[in-house]
Amino acid sequence: MAVYIGGMIHKNYLSSGPYGKPLHATTMSDKLIAKVIVENASRHTKLLNAIAEVENSPRQLAEICSTISELQEQVEECEARVEKLHEKTTEERARADNNEKFGSSFKFWKGKSKSSDSAQKRSIADALQEEMRERDKLAGLQRALSSAQSQKTPIAARAKEYEDLDAQLDALYGLVFSGPTPGYPEEDALEQQVAAARLVHHRAQTDLDGESQTLELLVKAERTMREAQSKLKDGIYWATALAMLAGGRSAEVKESSALRSAHALARKAELEYNEGRQRSSNVKLLDRSKLAKELPQRKEVDPNFHEELKKISIELTETQNLLTTERKACAARTTHANMVVTQAEQTMNDYRKELNTVRRAIFEDIVTKVNNGEFRINDDEDPEADGLEDAPPSYDSPNPQPSSVDLAKYVQYMALGGGDLSNLTGGQFQRNMGSIGAMSSYSDGGVNNYSADSYLHHDPYADEPMSPLSPATSIMSGSTSMSRDAFWRGSMTTPSTPSSSTGGRRPLPRPPQDR
Repeated sequence: MAVYIGGMIHKNYLSSGPYGKPLHATTMSDKLIAKVIVENASRHTKLLNAIAEVENSPRQLAEICSTISELQEQVEECEARVEKLHEKTTEERARADNNEKFGSSFKFWKGKSKSSDSAQKRSIADALQEEMRERDKLAGLQRALSSAQSQKTPIAARAKEYEDLDAQLDALYGLVFSGPTPGYPEEDALEQQVAAARLVHHRAQTDLDGESQTLELLVKAERTMREAQSKLKDGIYWATALAMLAGGRSAEVKESSALRSAHALARKAELEYNEGRQRSSNVKLLDRSKLAKELPQRKEVDPNFHEELKKISIELTETQNLLTTERKACAARTTHANMVVTQAEQTMNDYRKELNTVRRAIFEDIVTKVNNGEFRINDDEDPEADGLEDAPPSYDSPNPQPSSVDLAKYVQYMALGGGDLSNLTGGQFQRNMGSIGAMSSYSDGGVNNYSADSYLHHDPYADEPMSPLSPATSIMSGSTSMSRDAFWRGSMTTPSTPSSSTGGRRPLPRPPQDR
């Protein structure tokens, strides 16, 4: 099958092989892919060997991190137990010291102290022994934790190296197989699946980031609201003191300060909550509390101010409960989003591993076929021009009329043996000679009817005139071929002598070679 590509004819012969690829590099795209693969074969092998040495490092890093986390929890728990046992031992020793002091001060206590000394000593010894056992356990856990942390450093370095090598391998595969790969439908399908999985993972990660930021803001708002509630309670305390005619001027100052702090904190909590709503549309709108709207102020004569503060406190408590509910809902959404991200990442990694497996098989298969000669690549030729030939001439544009000099050169060239005209003039005669037949069809007497102006009967570069119908033209043959260099070389080695008929006319200079 011949296909025109950019003015050239491309011959396409395909035969299917594994992975739907052609067995012979006959198409231009197949040859380009094969050429890139062969050029990067050594780099591909080095990357695979390097990855094989550190491919277990991510799993080892995850295991050592999990071990370190567990050891840290055990160390914290053991430290808490040691602290309690130390306090118990200290109390037992203090009790024994007190009994000894009390017995030395009062004579009637001496008999009782002698009977309880042995029991106190046993309790002190037991507490001390238990504390020492726990301390030994703590020391062992700390040594194990230090050892695990020291092992983590080289494993983390190998894991980082694995990530770098894997990224380089992906870049190499992207260089060779990025975009549609003709002849490899399975690779194209997996590449699309990886792209879709990467898009899903990106969206899930975006949702997780938004929910995480919202949760952080809601936690801050809840904490700030609790502080506002605490300050409001202080204000109510001093308002109660003033209602009971206690505290005087200092109570009024402390009440006013507490209420101002509560009002500022309530407004801050409201701003943090609204910012969280902007990050996530799942957060509900809460009504503004009265404390956040305005600052409670005591009037000169207002016996009901204490009751008003209690109502504000009840309303603020309800707002805080609603805020806590929204915070818990956001935490649940964040947990779910984290699970979705984990699943999307796992799916993306699975597709990516499968794609790399297929690409590696294609890579190695092509290299093997090239080495065995089944997949031919001409390194000396242009891969884009292999399998291409000149397209037929266009018949839409008119052919230019040949000049007298061109016709004379044509007659002399054909008289000396003929050949491919493009070798002489770079394709100029191929265009000009196409009109010779058309010119002869308009003439009644054939070639002999042409005038000397349109069809010269002499060679302008020789000393003797030459007729186009001279016996010299009988040496023309379709099997003979003379190149342009051979034509000019033969002409230069045969010096011409001036003829008497020309009156000693000097020959014309040779034209330069056409490029």
